[in-house]
Amino acid sequence: MGNHASLDIHLENERKCAASNRLEVDPSTAGEQLTGTVLLKVTHRKGIAPSNIIVSVHGKEHTILSTARNTFRDEHIFLRGISKLNSSHLIACDKRGRAVIPQGVHRIPFCFQLPESIPTTMRFPQRGGVNARIEYTVAATYGDDNATLMQNNKALYSSKLVPILALPIQKQIQNQTLQQNPFIVHPTLKELKSLGGMIHHANIMYAVNVLKPVVSVGETITVDLALWKSTSKLQIDRIEMKLNQYIKYKVTNDTTDANYASENGGAAKEHDRQKKVTLVHWKNILSHMSNEEIIVQDEMSMNKNSVTNTAEMQTKIKQQLVHDLATHKNRLPIRIEPSHPAVLDAYDGLLMNVSHCLKIKICTKNAMLSNPTCRIPIRIGRPLDAEDMERVMNDVAAVSP
Repeated sequence: MGNHASLDIHLENERKCAASNRLEVDPSTAGEQLTGTVLLKVTHRKGIAPSNIIVSVHGKEHTILSTARNTFRDEHIFLRGISKLNSSHLIACDKRGRAVIPQGVHRIPFCFQLPESIPTTMRFPQRGGVNARIEYTVAATYGDDNATLMQNNKALYSSKLVPILALPIQKQIQNQTLQQNPFIVHPTLKELKSLGGMIHHANIMYAVNVLKPVVSVGETITVDLALWKSTSKLQIDRIEMKLNQYIKYKVTNDTTDANYASENGGAAKEHDRQKKVTLVHWKNILSHMSNEEIIVQDEMSMNKNSVTNTAEMQTKIKQQLVHDLATHKNRLPIRIEPSHPAVLDAYDGLLMNVSHCLKIKICTKNAMLSNPTCRIPIRIGRPLDAEDMERVMNDVAAVSP
């Protein structure tokens, strides 16, 4: 059949690039329809025998981890769609009365509804013996879709890579597939010790509020910070914030370790590796400190009274910190530039995981053994495109008083 006919796929969002004079496919978005046409070109004058036309869409994770001795590979299909196209209208009868697909170019349309939860097509950074990607493929088969028969040219096969974009973060929040809830670090007390100097130990209590921990690239993450210290001798040098991106790769189909498999009921040994990238590093001085003088007086009297006063003092400090958060005494912005080359969408797959974390460190000038640090999970996703952004702004303007 391979010499008598050929198969090709044409996607609706395919266009010819003027610069390279080659066909390119514009990205489709999760939740939309992926449409196209299967082109069956019959070159034999007598036609070909009728058969099934199967179109499939696959989304796959691929991981490759290399060591000094071995290379481990794995893949996982997270999206699988199969459709049998109706080709009965192509059938005609030859001179002997047999059903055939006649000579010519035949076009059979197809359509797939993409789920809203699928990730963006991505090629992950290739360094340190790691190679990973997420890709989507549209494939068409005419005849028996058995791989052995295809090798013998008894079936026609064609495939094409399709770029997919994840649903923008704002739309995921509108559809309630993601929840936009503030992330609050409630007042937390930390005891600091030093190697020597003016003070040997001190206490710091802090509270943090991130109003929107789910953001798109280009948005600003706004952090409210409230801070109290037990003594004026403890000097706060600066506040540091780092927005880190963690990429974890995993291979699960390694069967080379026979001892591991025998001890674990034939289970494959897992190999994983993690990479960290700092996307933004922000540091600045703190503009406001909670009223330490009144509370320090309470702390001095606390030493002479019962333990109950300790709880009362801490309650007063916590109330002050909550008030400072509510009145935005220290508002710290950190922004992800849209042109940042390393930022990736958050993703939680079987073989790959992309997560983000905002690390906040309170740096002191004194010779302290450690500085108070807290970590806040952040979810970063794709922003709205220009048309969607304009539509959202028009909707907001329409409901505004």
